[in-house]
Amino acid sequence: PGLKEGKRGDFAGLQRIGDPEDGAALWTALTDQADIENALKKRTKQREEEQLKHSEHIKKMAVEEVRKLEEGTSTATDSSDQACSCCAMM
Repeated sequence: PGLKEGKRGDFAGLQRIGDPEDGAALWTALTDQADIENALKKRTKQREEEQLKHSEHIKKMAVEEVRKLEEGTSTATDSSDQACSCCAMM
């Protein structure tokens, strides 16, 4: 087995699962289709929670910046300088 042989099979004990619709692919050690689907559902839920948390964080930052602008205490000159740690992970 191996990808050199017709680009099918496994690599280092991992199998490649691709999404033909968007071209995304992942490598997994899971072999049971039900386990794979459950793991993907779990990760999808985690990702949705991460995105919601990120959106809430950005909204909070925006509200705070508006408050500072209204008070005249804002030091922001360029929004690119305002990146947060969660944005760096996106």
